[in-house]
Amino acid sequence: QGYIFLATSGTGLEKIKAEKRRDELTMAVAAAPEKKGPKRVRASDFPEFTTGMVGRVLVNGKDAGVLVTFQPGPQMNFAPLNDILQKSKATGLRVILEGFVSCSVAADVSVFQSGQAGGPGQIISIRGNQVNAVGGGTGRSSERVSIQLPAGEHLVQWAFDYAGTTSPRMTLGANGGGPMLIRYTRQQAMAARKLATSSEASLTD
Repeated sequence: QGYIFLATSGTGLEKIKAEKRRDELTMAVAAAPEKKGPKRVRASDFPEFTTGMVGRVLVNGKDAGVLVTFQPGPQMNFAPLNDILQKSKATGLRVILEGFVSCSVAADVSVFQSGQAGGPGQIISIRGNQVNAVGGGTGRSSERVSIQLPAGEHLVQWAFDYAGTTSPRMTLGANGGGPMLIRYTRQQAMAARKLATSSEASLTD
C-alpha cells in the first residue's frame, strides 16, 4: 500500500522507483497461483461399489482422522495401526469397518474371525445383529458360525480393538464354496469422509 501511495503522490526519482515497485508487485500478484481450499469430495468421485470394507480408527474413543479400507482374507496389514499407536502413544485403538456382502441367491454363509482369548474384543454384525464375537470377555480366541442370508445386499460391520499384541482376522464365505464378495457403496465412502481426514491407509496385506 505504501508503494501505491508514493506512486500516486510522490515526485521525482522517488516516484519513479515507487511506480516500478508498484508494477512489480502487481505482476507478482497476477502470476501467483490462486490459493485453493481443500478439495471438496463429490459422490461422482467414487464408483457405485468398491471391493472391500471402509471405516475409521478411534483413539481413546475419539476419531483419529484416519480412513481405512480392508479386503477380508487370511492376512492383514497391521503397519498403519502400529504407526497410529506409536504416534498417539495410546495403549490401544478401535477400528470400525463396514461394507455389504452380496448374495445373488439365498446363501448359507460362514462367518469366521480369530483373535485372542481374553485379549482385545472383536465383533462382527450382519444386518445390524451381532453374529460373531471373540476376545474380550467371551473366552474365545476364534469362532465360526453359519447364518442364512436371502438374496440381496446385506450390511456387514466389523469392530475390533487393537493394541499391537494380536492379529485380528475375519472372513466370510459360502458354505461349500469360496469367499463371498464384500464391497462398500458410494454412500459409505462418502460417509467415511465426512469427518476430518488427515490420512488414508489400506489394511489389506
